[in-house]
Amino acid sequence: MVSVARQLLAWYLALGAAGVAVWPLAARSLLPLPGAGAALARPLGLLAGGLLLWFGNATGLAGRGRGSAWAILGLLALAAWGAEAVTVRRRDGRRAAGGSWPERPVRDWRPFLAGELLFAVAFALWGVVRAWMPAARHTEQATDLMLLHAVASGRGFPPEDPWLAGVPLAYHDLAVWIAHWVARLAGVTPDVAFNLVQAGSFALLVHAAYGLGAALSRRDGVAPRRAIPAGLLAAGAVALAGNLAFWAVRGAAQWWWAASRVVVDTGPGLPGGRVEMIHEFPFFSYLLGDPHAHVLAMPFALLLLGLLWAAASGEGGRGLWPLLALGGGAFLLLDPWELPGLALLFLLALLVRGRIRGRSFAASSLRAFAGGATLLGAGLLLVTAARGGGTVPLRGLLPNLEHPTALLPGLLVTGQFLPGLVLLLGLAARERRLPAGALAGALLAGPVAVALGLVAAATATGVSLAAVAASWTAAVPIAPLLAALAGLAFLLLAGEGEPIGPGGRERLALLAATAGLALLVAPEVALLHDTFGHRLNTVFKLSYQAWPLLALAAVRGALGAWRAGWRAAALLALGGLFAGLPYAPLALAARLEERPPEWSLDALAHLRREAPAEAALLAWVERNVPPGTRVLQAEGESYRPESVRLSTATGRPALLGWVGHEQQWRGREWGRLAAGRADAIRRLYEEAEGEELLALLVRWQVGCVLVGPEERARYRLPESREGALAAVLPEAFAAGDWRLFRMPEAGSR
Repeated sequence: MVSVARQLLAWYLALGAAGVAVWPLAARSLLPLPGAGAALARPLGLLAGGLLLWFGNATGLAGRGRGSAWAILGLLALAAWGAEAVTVRRRDGRRAAGGSWPERPVRDWRPFLAGELLFAVAFALWGVVRAWMPAARHTEQATDLMLLHAVASGRGFPPEDPWLAGVPLAYHDLAVWIAHWVARLAGVTPDVAFNLVQAGSFALLVHAAYGLGAALSRRDGVAPRRAIPAGLLAAGAVALAGNLAFWAVRGAAQWWWAASRVVVDTGPGLPGGRVEMIHEFPFFSYLLGDPHAHVLAMPFALLLLGLLWAAASGEGGRGLWPLLALGGGAFLLLDPWELPGLALLFLLALLVRGRIRGRSFAASSLRAFAGGATLLGAGLLLVTAARGGGTVPLRGLLPNLEHPTALLPGLLVTGQFLPGLVLLLGLAARERRLPAGALAGALLAGPVAVALGLVAAATATGVSLAAVAASWTAAVPIAPLLAALAGLAFLLLAGEGEPIGPGGRERLALLAATAGLALLVAPEVALLHDTFGHRLNTVFKLSYQAWPLLALAAVRGALGAWRAGWRAAALLALGGLFAGLPYAPLALAARLEERPPEWSLDALAHLRREAPAEAALLAWVERNVPPGTRVLQAEGESYRPESVRLSTATGRPALLGWVGHEQQWRGREWGRLAAGRADAIRRLYEEAEGEELLALLVRWQVGCVLVGPEERARYRLPESREGALAAVLPEAFAAGDWRLFRMPEAGSR
């Protein structure tokens, strides 16, 4: 436990150092937040440091060691604090509501300290959870561990894919570079970073949600400490709550998992006639323990949301616009699936900015499109110039004519937010004195747009309208309800109104509500055509992005209703939000009961107990086989980490790893890139001998050949076959069931 505490402390301090390094920049850009942007300073520092490390490696100006990591931290601090010193000296600090930086943190010291305490508690809590169950042994954890080792052990840029030797990584990897930077600052290995990055990301999400929730609830003349409960409620709704589905599946095996799979599409065109949609939510993701891109990207998405709120309200400083451009472009590397939602948020924020300045809807819309395209385009061009590897393999956009989500399952996965959203819209409609006709028109606009879109898509694709109608009326769909609320939210958002000061933040909540509802409606009517060929990924990624937006908006609606005297309605909305909170302790208890505690943060510590010979092999390879050396191992089998352990845990590239995952990442390029690899592996293990064996190894540039339980079982290797390998290849390592052969030096062949 001493080593666990030491590693947790080192990571905590590294995260803090990243935040302190850029705090003046965060404060100037995010003054409306408690503590002058402190809740988003860490994500900003991490994003800036990760991008510098990424660009530095892309251009050859930086390495991947501790020296480069500390140099980047120093460069960030020098730039941010140096610019602040110059600004203060010139007395050019920009004033904002509630005071300027550096006065604001002093005035907001209570919410600032509450946020810092919340961050520390969340980090410690999830650090203990990860120390209880640190092993990377299930689902897709092997992919995340592989990426960490690929960046840590690679020497070129972009890093070579350990599961497809000779080819750059195809997965969006900026979050991995950020984790690597923090790991170098903290002095921990990739296996330990695998768990610490999850604890850190969870704390970042909790803190960011707290800051945004507190900022939404600030009012004129109200002491800053009164925003603390709102911030805590927002943190709970975003990061701790589950959906309502878990109440319906509590008696099922692994109910904590089943709660994310309650929406099912059926039909003859689907694999097996049935596909479970994925409706993950943040606490489920952290509980599962797969630190994928969509999980690690969420704190940075909230950073962008905070910057966009500052842009819409006019309360941000002069560094805001470059941060928006760079932050938006960074999502091409963080999680490209976020880009459609971010583009929508950019457009809505700039539209609001124009409307509160008295511009017409048409003029504001044109400026929003031009400004959003300029900001996002500049950021995307910047990162594309140095980008390596692949992208999300999309083939276009398809209509969803056959598989609408039914009302009841839809309410189970997002219904806890609807009461708060309805109250938010009701309060805004009352304040703007919206006529009954306009209200009815706004509520009808969304469903009518959905219906017209379906008719147009069916006509264009030659699908019978009767068949579409039959699919959409087989059960009551949730899409019309969501579309109606989205239409009303947009009308209220885009209408004329007062500037967004401390007393009028409902427009910021409407911005989140409009975008969140639109993200839920989108997969009901269309899907991004990826390698799956159905809407699973579209539902998964867009609903995941909608979760924090809807949670923040619902919190604002519930608290606003309470302050307006609508106490019964507010209690209903708060009840909806609180209904999901029991998921966290109940699901966590269920997960912890599955295994006894290990009290380690090393993702591979279990091997030293359960498979000491394999652990010894991995340690030997790390010490004695140079990074970049290709290894021959059995073709990987997806969701079986033991089938690819050598390449995953060392970063040494193998000819083929998890084929199914590589195919998803590569898309149409897969056939060309994988050509001949599976056959070469089979021939090397089963047939080739003598000079033919050596020639094949040379052709595929293999430096080491592994013979272990996977290879023996997969290729049915008799002892005589291992003898044939030993006849031409020196044995470099042997322990238990594991043998590793190395190619002889060129002069000794």
